[in-house]
This record gives sequence, structure tokens and C-alpha cells, in this order.
Amino acid sequence: KHYFADGPDAALKNVAILCAYKAHDNNIWFGSYAHGLFKYDKAADRFTNYMHSANDAASLCGNDVRAIFEDAYGSMWVGTNGGGISVLPKNGAKFISYSTANSNLPGNNIRAICEDNKGNIVSSGAVPGIVHVLKKGSMEARENAAATLFSLSVIDENKVTIGSLGAIPPLVVLLSEGTQRGKKD
Repeated sequence: KHYFADGPDAALKNVAILCAYKAHDNNIWFGSYAHGLFKYDKAADRFTNYMHSANDAASLCGNDVRAIFEDAYGSMWVGTNGGGISVLPKNGAKFISYSTANSNLPGNNIRAICEDNKGNIVSSGAVPGIVHVLKKGSMEARENAAATLFSLSVIDENKVTIGSLGAIPPLVVLLSEGTQRGKKD
């Protein structure tokens, strides 16, 4: 099916898409440059747009969405550029947001999110945590951490951090031991 920029309300109208994520329920989530988060409900064939509102603490924490991740409980984690992270609980309608102002989040510019095998969420602001997951996590957690590190490596300052934390040897091991998905990623 094809959708065009002049589609129905809340559709992806003239929007720069920065990331996409297919959730376990087959809904597809899109992060945009300045228009927030979009959810495509495949069953209903409908888009829903979530945006930041300064007057609503339960809204998305920012409209420049750079990362989307679904945790083991079905909650959607949304990383923004400058706003931190918003979490939409499974079957929830209100976001819970975290930033440097209200949590121990190391930064508000989130480029990637993954989950370790103990259910801990790690964001791109915590490269050491992602490298730890790569070294010690389950196979699936290690594959997710590797994909996250590859995404983060496009930023020069992250390349130095990733290399200095000893990520290269575990990446090589993962490539030799990993599943087909891990080898493909």
C-alpha cells in the first residue's frame, strides 16, 4: 500500500522521517525531524501523530525524534534530540518523560535505545552501558547492543568512546558466534 504527502489527517505529510520501528503488534512507528512521533495502526489502516505540547506534561518530550524502541513489556521508548526520552506504556495514552532535569539521564540528545538481558534500558547517552551489554548480555541483547553501537558510530565523538571502551573485540566475537540476524546487522 502506498501513502502520499497529501493523505488523511495525521498522515506523514511533508515529514522528514529519521527512524522507524515495527512493534510486536505489527504497528509501525515513525520518528520525524520536527513533527513528533507517528504510529501506523495496520489493523485500522490509520496514522496517529504524537507531538510535544508545552502545556501537557504527559505529551511527547520533543518533536525531533531520533530513536524508537519497544521493551519486553510492550512499552514504546522514544528518544528525542534535546528533549530526552518519553515512554508510552503498553495500552497507554500518556507519555512519561525523562531528561537531565528529572532523572539521571546523562544527556537529552538520544540517538539509540536498547534493552539488556535483565530488562534495563540503555540509551545512547550511556555508551559505556551499551558496551557492557555487548560484552555480558544474552545473544539477543548483544545483537541489539551491536546494532545500537553501529548507529552511534556515525558520530565522530562516539567512535573514540566506543573504541576506547574495548567494544571491538566483543563485536568480532559476536560476528563469529552470532545468529544470522546478528551477522546481517
